[in-house]
Amino acid sequence: VLKDEKLRVDALMQASNAAVRSSVEGSEGAIGYIGLGYITGDVKPIKIDGVEPTEKLILSGEYPIARSLYLYLKSDAIKAANDVVDFVLSNEGQKIVREVGYIPLK
Repeated sequence: VLKDEKLRVDALMQASNAAVRSSVEGSEGAIGYIGLGYITGDVKPIKIDGVEPTEKLILSGEYPIARSLYLYLKSDAIKAANDVVDFVLSNEGQKIVREVGYIPLK
């Protein structure tokens, strides 16, 4: 998105998504980069190259700033991890995913 542009010299680095959101909410004209689940209150997602950050356009890859989340585990935790994945992919788990502000997989 920035292409060859550099960040502004007065750009702030924050330690967390919540800190970025708080900083943007408290500063008129501020822009921040946070996870979708942290977009609340007065913080709104923006169009990029005319593309609206809708669920459909994010899932299709048309919205240029999106990322997947990955689950990493130690090999001795595979059984427990499979149980977690099964729950997250269940109807109940996907409902929770949506409720906390993320895009469900199904």
